[in-house]
Amino acid sequence: MSAPTRKAPKPGDGRQEITLSVRDALLEESRSAVLALGAQGRRPSSLSQLFDAALGREMARLRRTHNDGAPFSRRETQPPGGTPRSDAGKAPISRGGA
Repeated sequence: MSAPTRKAPKPGDGRQEITLSVRDALLEESRSAVLALGAQGRRPSSLSQLFDAALGREMARLRRTHNDGAPFSRRETQPPGGTPRSDAGKAPISRGGA
């Protein structure tokens, strides 16, 4: 018996793990929805599937609304981020004057 064949991923279909902050209530409801739907054999059956689908819909809306429906140009710098995890809970550094 041979191993099942997998389709080759399409260009741009790679995945990356990222860290981001989500409002507590939104995350808890998202987890509840994923568990409820997964128990029924429905999708999304993971938080990754839910966030990927939601982000895809929002990006499509942003392209239509702000970029004539075209993909945004590839960035040359990193977008601003929040506080890195290693700095979470630390007091902000005071810069300058009184």
